[in-house]
Amino acid sequence: MVMLHKPVYNRVRLVGTLVLCWWLYSREYDKIKRNMKCLLLCIFTLTTVSGEMVLNCGQVPKTDLATGTRLRNDLFCAYDKLTRPVKNHTSTTEVEMSLLVQHIDYNDYYNQLEIRCIMFLHWHDQHLVWNESKYDSISYMHVKGADLWHPDIVLFNTGNMDNQLKPFLSTCFVNSDGFVMCVSRNFFESRCRAELTYWPFDTRNCTLKFSSWASTGEQVNLTNKGGIWVEERKNREWKYVSAKTIANVKKYECCPNDTFPDVTLTFKLERHSSRHVAIIIMPAVVLAMLTLCSFWMPAVALERITMCCMTFVSHVFFLLYLGYMLPGNTNQVPLI
Repeated sequence: MVMLHKPVYNRVRLVGTLVLCWWLYSREYDKIKRNMKCLLLCIFTLTTVSGEMVLNCGQVPKTDLATGTRLRNDLFCAYDKLTRPVKNHTSTTEVEMSLLVQHIDYNDYYNQLEIRCIMFLHWHDQHLVWNESKYDSISYMHVKGADLWHPDIVLFNTGNMDNQLKPFLSTCFVNSDGFVMCVSRNFFESRCRAELTYWPFDTRNCTLKFSSWASTGEQVNLTNKGGIWVEERKNREWKYVSAKTIANVKKYECCPNDTFPDVTLTFKLERHSSRHVAIIIMPAVVLAMLTLCSFWMPAVALERITMCCMTFVSHVFFLLYLGYMLPGNTNQVPLI
């Protein structure tokens, strides 16, 4: 449906309705009758005016429209973005996902993997196909993600439900053969278990599980053919080691006849230990050597008593600092 400009007589009719309502308010003293009359009059006027202002897509004159505008009107005239883009409802929509990771970090306090990335989603929309020869050889067009059907892909093991895919913020490219590619910037947080046994030489293996929220594998099949790319950027605390993707197809007891595909991304991170070696490992070694040296000195020597007192105070401050540096949300005790 396309909205046209309001004719002059429609504007006059609206103004007349307002004047008549004002007259009823001034003449009618019964409040209930007065409100009912004005309400019925406004509904009747707006219904007739809107009926004259709306035309079907096929009735829109196309002589003065640009080719791109005419193409967009023809494609989206009867387009329903809430329906899967297939002509046969039994067909499966193949969705390919790929990721360009721009920043990776790990939050020790919340045990969360934080990723800033650009996500690419590809699929075929059978309702957005056109003949290029009829539209001045236009082979593709830009469309907002909010105007298209978009697969309901979500991150299942997220630490924050607000950080999900936002289709209305994505930019999509549509080819004449119906191939759609949507690009969006995203921020994901995923729960990741901490392993602190070998701290500060520990590593993290964190996963991101993407799948359709309400569609089965027979409706939307998610694959990872696009792969994953990671931009090497310096991080103060963590070093990116590797990443891999695995496509899984699972079945659940609730729905034995349906499949549920998902794409699981696994990231391996390694902690930068050079800073911890300088401020934790080396002081611990020095304190251990001072403690051993105190046993080689005479028991009643004043120097031994002085060194033991200094070593004791140093141990106290070192343990306080170590407790501050260690993540406190784990049951494991580091070997150090």
